[in-house]
Amino acid sequence: MGHEIEPQIFLRKRLQSLGFTAGSRAHLYGEEFAFTSDPAPDGKGFSIMGVARKSGQLRNVPIPISIVRTIEQELHLMQHPKNAA
Repeated sequence: MGHEIEPQIFLRKRLQSLGFTAGSRAHLYGEEFAFTSDPAPDGKGFSIMGVARKSGQLRNVPIPISIVRTIEQELHLMQHPKNAA
């Protein structure tokens, strides 16, 4: 049987490796954000706290679901390599 990986931990670490981490900046949803937290599950996927460059407001920024789903698929393939065809 394959080594089981805790999905939430794996997702969080992969998102961080993609730049979703405190101290990073990204352009999402038509705005530039300076992230002030690390990603966290939010019930619908993952989100991260960030300060919007234009308004200066702290916002909860959803991480695009397509990125989260891609990482979930990656995890599934790691845990079930025989299904990768």
